[in-house]
Amino acid sequence: MAGVPDRQGQFLVVVPARPPGPRDAGDTVRFELRRLAGGTPALPVFSTVAGLVRELGPCQPWVRVPLRAAREAAARSGVGSVLLDPVLETGASRWDRDQMARQRARAHAGETR
Repeated sequence: MAGVPDRQGQFLVVVPARPPGPRDAGDTVRFELRRLAGGTPALPVFSTVAGLVRELGPCQPWVRVPLRAAREAAARSGVGSVLLDPVLETGASRWDRDQMARQRARAHAGETR
């Protein structure tokens, strides 16, 4: 099993996430899904921050959660695949500094998108 164990012995993984929107509760986390070949949604999770950065870039927002919690959240959303340390396509969507700045500006202005 990959990941870093927490104090309770649960394995923690690094999950790509969207920054909270202005209407989200303070503790709201929105995981970022990716599409598999054929269009099926999947939740990529990584055993290290370095792995996430390698695949999604240094601007990718992320959270660290127990693997079990990531799997449960995916299942509640109807997503059947949680992929540990996936290698993503070269053309996969990646966050950049401009996107992060626009997202922050919208959040401060009370807009969602």
